[in-house]
Amino acid sequence: MVTQEQLKNLYETQLKPELASLEKQRKIVAWLYRISIAFYVCTGLAFISIFVQADSLEDSAVFTRFGIMIGCVIVGLFIRLGIAQSLRKKYRLAYKTKVVERVIAAIEPEWNYQADAHVGALEFKSSKLFSRSYSIFRGDDLVAGKIGKTDFRSSELEVKYEVGSGENREYHSLFGGFFFHADFNKHFSGETYVFHGDLEDSVQTLRNLSSGKSSAKKTGEFIQLENPEFRKIFKVSSTDQQEARYILTPKIMEALVKLYKKYPQPTHISFIGKRVYFAISFNKQLFEPRIFKPVAAFEEVEQLYNLFMLNAELIQELNLNTRIWTKD
Repeated sequence: MVTQEQLKNLYETQLKPELASLEKQRKIVAWLYRISIAFYVCTGLAFISIFVQADSLEDSAVFTRFGIMIGCVIVGLFIRLGIAQSLRKKYRLAYKTKVVERVIAAIEPEWNYQADAHVGALEFKSSKLFSRSYSIFRGDDLVAGKIGKTDFRSSELEVKYEVGSGENREYHSLFGGFFFHADFNKHFSGETYVFHGDLEDSVQTLRNLSSGKSSAKKTGEFIQLENPEFRKIFKVSSTDQQEARYILTPKIMEALVKLYKKYPQPTHISFIGKRVYFAISFNKQLFEPRIFKPVAAFEEVEQLYNLFMLNAELIQELNLNTRIWTKD
């Protein structure tokens, strides 16, 4: 895998010229969006003018200003939804192929990258990290492959649930961020969950797991582990306490603390079946090119590198390539 020093060399020799070309595309797209915004502002000013002077204006003046307002809306929509959106799609595709794909290939040429694919709904449900049903499930930037002996799949996901109906319908975020799962080389007899953050659904999931409506074996129990720093950050629940302690070794707890310090975001983890699932929330799009800020800086490439290296970090930190268990 490419080092930071090699990444810098890749940027200077190969990516920088491509990014300079992309920067020209970005400026055109940003300019078109700003122009469309200007037309919307003109629409707003025309509306305010009509509202404030309604009593004193003649019908012809009102008609003229309404015409200006409608014209501004039409022109703004044409620029934004027509020209700007079309050029933005081309800009995004160029960024994915010229930059993102090459960064991933530098990290590991054997990884399979699909810009417009994502981890599937069945994989998401299999994690059992989010108990609420949802109405929107989408994502992009699927990466699949192996690191050593361990297979993994990851992508950005955006999952939303619906509240209300008709005019009162609203969509709320269930999860948005980086979703990853990998082989743990063991068939778990129970289910173990590790949570950090105040997301509503994690709280509800933990309530479901620890409720007294059925047996502890079925619903799970909270576990107090020995690492005090880990306990301050994460809550743990499992249907099999002995197995949970076997999974969450001192080394793995230290690794999870280390990962949290590097990515201090709401984090959900589960160990189910024979896989480990990670859902790390981010309040921004992860692998998309900027529109209103320069895209040619090395920091942009470095951020991509760090995000995709999360796949390797998770496997390395959890020591998944050390086959201490054999599958049942």
